[in-house]
Amino acid sequence: SILSLEIRDDFAYLSDSRNRFRILDVSDPANIEEVGLIEIFLGIEDIQLVGDLAYVVNRRSGLRVIDISDPENPFEVGFCDTPNETNCLAIANDVAFVGCSAEWAGGVLLAIDISDPERPEEISRLGKYGNSRYVSVSGDYAYVGGSFRCMQIIDISDPINPIEVGFIDSPGSPGEVAVVENHVFMADGPSGGLRIFDVSNPEQPEEVGSIDTPGNAYDVAIKGDFAYLTGGSSGIQIINISDVQNPQEAGFLYEFSWIEDIVISENLAIIADVGGLKIVDLSTPENPEEISILSEIDNIFSLCIQEEIVFAVSHANIIHVIDVSDPEQPFELNAFQIGNDDYDIVVRGNRLYLTNGLSGILVVDISDLENPEGIGFYDTPGFPLGMALSEDGLIYIADRTNLSIYQFDDPNAGEIPNIRKPSEFRLTSAYPNPFNSSTTITYGLPHFGKVSLQVYNSLGKPTATLVDGYKKAGNYS
Repeated sequence: SILSLEIRDDFAYLSDSRNRFRILDVSDPANIEEVGLIEIFLGIEDIQLVGDLAYVVNRRSGLRVIDISDPENPFEVGFCDTPNETNCLAIANDVAFVGCSAEWAGGVLLAIDISDPERPEEISRLGKYGNSRYVSVSGDYAYVGGSFRCMQIIDISDPINPIEVGFIDSPGSPGEVAVVENHVFMADGPSGGLRIFDVSNPEQPEEVGSIDTPGNAYDVAIKGDFAYLTGGSSGIQIINISDVQNPQEAGFLYEFSWIEDIVISENLAIIADVGGLKIVDLSTPENPEEISILSEIDNIFSLCIQEEIVFAVSHANIIHVIDVSDPEQPFELNAFQIGNDDYDIVVRGNRLYLTNGLSGILVVDISDLENPEGIGFYDTPGFPLGMALSEDGLIYIADRTNLSIYQFDDPNAGEIPNIRKPSEFRLTSAYPNPFNSSTTITYGLPHFGKVSLQVYNSLGKPTATLVDGYKKAGNYS
């Protein structure tokens, strides 16, 4: 099938679904003949002709320049990579304007200087990349990654007016990053490997080192002179980063089903694996050794650690509280459910912060680990995924469509009354019933959650909404 078409003089220039740029002689419409052909990686989305050159954009392969001075022998003369999937093209003077798609957002417009067709060069871009999934905060900057080959650098010195000041392109779909002083360590997604950038000048980040690793690389944790990369079934890759310009593989461990998350504590790696919570001894990075597994808690995808307590979120939306004071014999202290579609978790002091795709940000009081209590929430405009907390307590959310910054003020910072909480959800009958002008309905919640309470008439139509919002655990009338 034909994807794009341009006609000039006696020739038609088209692309097809088999990733070919074809030139047809149409001087005799009754006898159209193909005279030239060049294969290009992935499908061409748009074609523009300027003089003896054809400019084409083709999905994930960027802008390509083809010499068509001899229609029978077209050949590529220049190329400029683009961070996203390209889908449209326009040319004015010596500038090519390329539209790139960006999931969950409006897309990106690139301006590319084509004054030298052999060396087209990006000169500016407008728009957001969307699909923000990961966020890391260090000092006055937030580093936001997603799935469209770009990580944005945001100046957050004024949290009310965050400003994008730089970006890092990635050939893959950048995973999480770790920031140590003036260096960013990026897990490079499906492309695998670790990339290291000097961000001492955030407006012009510079890649200073890299290393390829087998398989995927979605998460990275740094401890001392070592970086620990994980990605699905690729196990743990341990990289010596004492020389950031020349990172070297130091060790590896492949005995995992599917790794979702990793945190480092002292000489231990706590692993969220599909097969359970695993603890690995890293005292000798060249020879990491698994020392325990809590297999009864499986399908974990996000975790964090505070002192000797691990908080892990499972795919069943259960938050597990695990004591790892004895790494060889970890055990579960408690398990509770706050919301649905939980994604990321951070603990700071007596508060647990949770991103929840359906509910936004949830805040839980964990001063009593056996009786955690929801104390706040905020319904974000997007779909909250990654989260980071700054030293001053601000909450940074990768909200898919944006980077959001929040501040939580506990309305119950004073004395909290000791209220006996119900052990299960309870809704009592209205009393009195029947009634004249008023009645009382009582309900009880065993944990923080959303409540909707409506009144219907005898025909089954809603006539009033009594409650529509989140409530803490307790009894209500």
